[in-house]
Amino acid sequence: MTSLSHYMPQRLPIRHEGTRRLFRLWESLRGERSAPDKDELPLTDMGPLLPWLGLTEADERGRQVWRLAGSGLAMLIGAGLEGQEVFRRWERFERETLQRMLGNVTTHAQPFVAQLALRDETGELAVELSAFPLRDPLMRTRLALLLMLPLTNEAVLFGPAEDARLLGLRTIWTTPIPGVEGSLTAPRPKGAHGFAPFTVIPGGRRD
Repeated sequence: MTSLSHYMPQRLPIRHEGTRRLFRLWESLRGERSAPDKDELPLTDMGPLLPWLGLTEADERGRQVWRLAGSGLAMLIGAGLEGQEVFRRWERFERETLQRMLGNVTTHAQPFVAQLALRDETGELAVELSAFPLRDPLMRTRLALLLMLPLTNEAVLFGPAEDARLLGLRTIWTTPIPGVEGSLTAPRPKGAHGFAPFTVIPGGRRD
């Protein structure tokens, strides 16, 4: 049995400069929140990264599906991804592991970085995969901003991937400041008098 802890070393480095660039940008945009709004992304300043970017969201079953996918992603893992389950053709361990990690991004605002070996009929291509949470204020949900960058210059001769092998996986710990942003979850239930649970009501006891 394969243990996920085998793929989660304490110090898995972020290898691609583009991944570090997106991480710095995401950190600067979110400030003290758990995630920035998707409309805050400066797309005009992200030119070289745009083909390798995608957005995923949870469907009604809780599975991550593609909402958008750039041309670079289409080259690496196939065209017509929108609306399809993320990595649906891959082996079960890689598919389910990355589904769980993307679920953590959209549910708990927890970014991650992974390194993979994509496989096609000609061989393997090493890539770095990262994902960061984005707020969708209109739908009051979170999306995962996904970036997949080849670690070699052989990407133009590759694809689409038939499968992938997980080489390393690391959670990127972030700590939002409580109370800085509004909750993306359903409103808390209120009591009979309209007050939220544990609300402190001004006043004192009568003697």
